[in-house]
Amino acid sequence: MMILKKLKILDTGRYIAFDEYEGIEVAWNQVKLNLAFNRLSQNIPFSLASLKSLRYLNLSHNSLSGSIGDIFTGLKNLKQIDLQSNQFTGSVNFLAGLPLSYLYVLN
Repeated sequence: MMILKKLKILDTGRYIAFDEYEGIEVAWNQVKLNLAFNRLSQNIPFSLASLKSLRYLNLSHNSLSGSIGDIFTGLKNLKQIDLQSNQFTGSVNFLAGLPLSYLYVLN
């Protein structure tokens, strides 16, 4: 397990693969998380819901699947989400309640 308690920005974009990303613990005050192009699969981890300070999230170009669900509804500081090029299903209407300036979810 990787524990990053004081880290505010984690950018691993472009092919740095995490075998078990559920085992990554980041700081509760994380503001930017870029996990694009990391060959992530399965569902979005529910642990993201605890990152209340998160402003930028990029999970694009992975193999994430399933319903996005309402995992992001409690993240009131979230301004940008990039979920493109995954295999998500279901609606993203619940994201309308967030103060987003950027949303990209094209599969």
